[in-house]
Amino acid sequence: SGGGFLPESAAVGTEMGQAIKEGGRSGIRGRVVLIRPVLFEGARKIRTWHFQPLAFAALKGHTPPGWEVVLYDDRLEAIPRDLRADVVALSVETLTARRAYALARPFRERGIPVVMGGFHATLCPEEVREHADAVVLGEGEEIWPRVLDDVRAGRLQSLYRAHRRRTFRTRYDRSVFQGKRYLPVDLVEATRGCGYSCEFCSAQRFFGRRHRIRPVGDIVEEIRQLRHRYFFFVDDNLTFNKTFARELFQALAGLGKIWFAQVSLDFARDPELVEIAFRSGCRGVFIGLESLHPATLQKMGKDWMLRLGDLEESLRFLHRRGMHIYASFISGYDGDRPEDLARVLRFSLRHAFFLTGWNPLLPMPGTELYARYRKRPDFRDKWWLDPSYRFGELPFHHSGFPGGNPDPWIRRYRQAFYSIPGILVRWMRMLVERRRDHLMFWLLNLAARREIRHKFGHPLG
Repeated sequence: SGGGFLPESAAVGTEMGQAIKEGGRSGIRGRVVLIRPVLFEGARKIRTWHFQPLAFAALKGHTPPGWEVVLYDDRLEAIPRDLRADVVALSVETLTARRAYALARPFRERGIPVVMGGFHATLCPEEVREHADAVVLGEGEEIWPRVLDDVRAGRLQSLYRAHRRRTFRTRYDRSVFQGKRYLPVDLVEATRGCGYSCEFCSAQRFFGRRHRIRPVGDIVEEIRQLRHRYFFFVDDNLTFNKTFARELFQALAGLGKIWFAQVSLDFARDPELVEIAFRSGCRGVFIGLESLHPATLQKMGKDWMLRLGDLEESLRFLHRRGMHIYASFISGYDGDRPEDLARVLRFSLRHAFFLTGWNPLLPMPGTELYARYRKRPDFRDKWWLDPSYRFGELPFHHSGFPGGNPDPWIRRYRQAFYSIPGILVRWMRMLVERRRDHLMFWLLNLAARREIRHKFGHPLG
């Protein structure tokens, strides 16, 4: 799983160590290398995954003066063999952990300290400490200057813990993305956390269950300076706090931007908020519908959706107001069968969703779901480190699907949704409903159609 990284001689580590000691004389504190690992080799071909890694813009924005900061995105480029660094920082997700550990090893062998942060580092700190010199728990930007000061002073700690605040203010320096071939869509963060408590969600374990907000003025000023017309709110649930959402959307009106966000279904039950969002430039929402089975929603901790009234009317209302819907579903709960995936396909075509996500049930470490499945004798603990695990599989046997895994069935119905007839049926519905953005619809759907073969069956790392 080294893929593209070739270590150089240990002499470089010694040279850079001497340079950082002499940095006080030259005014240069040192060189920070930020690395965003790739999930697997084939993921480099999945263009729709090539969004800017916003966390690194936050680290760059909070880096003290005098440090040179360089980003290498493993999804876009090979890590150069002559790479020089005084400290290397990797953001680790569960799905990229194996690759991150492989990338870190040559640096540590050369005596270059490695710092790891991100969701997986926070949820599995003992595991990550085996592969890093320092682990940052929680939201790293506020503690990042202290980490760099400790690197320079030669007193790097093995563990750093960030403290959550009710509101958060952060600085993003997007110059760190310069020269990279990212999608022409900017990412923006307005809130952190989600007030709901779905059992499969690792975001609430990382951010806490309190929904926290940024000052609206900070967000608007940042959006004014964005390079692209389109941007996406990366928040887990932008509209959980309806009062804040109204204030934000009203402030965005008149900026001439087009934006998208992840929201919960209760957004559709507030017609005034939907109207304000549309006027401010919102043209699409990502909604985790997850399942069409009430019993499964209850098991997930999403039974509150059942109290919102008619699901289909909520979806039709969003379409009438000009909102495109990216609907996400999870397959692999106990009651799921192949016919349930067929039902999801029919449901998605009937509502002419802009896009649909077909996701296998993956118990992520630190979640209630993981704790529950870990008790099963057939569960593959630490599946993300298992060389035999393939992306798209369930890390346990599912008796409801032939072969014990819904992966082949997910592929089949995903292919049907993104087939030319499936795309045409949905596009014709868009015409009838007078929904806009037809060029974007075709570009994204044809891209999703091409990329299906690159998304499944690969070993992580």
